[in-house]
Amino acid sequence: MRFSGCPWWDAVGLDCDDCTEDYVFLLKQGGREFGMGLTTVLSMLAFAEHEGAVPPLPPEWWVRVSNRY
Repeated sequence: MRFSGCPWWDAVGLDCDDCTEDYVFLLKQGGREFGMGLTTVLSMLAFAEHEGAVPPLPPEWWVRVSNRY
């Protein structure tokens, strides 16, 4: 799925037996393209939350996310 208005990344839902991620974000920087899995994005969010860079999310949200991913 292409996120309209955002030229830097796409989100691709994966549906295959060999995939380890439910979603991979295809990021573009200059002429370089690379993928980043949802679990990595969530790990970075947890780190940012721990460091105080983003407001805390409710513990219930983290439980629901960890049960799903």
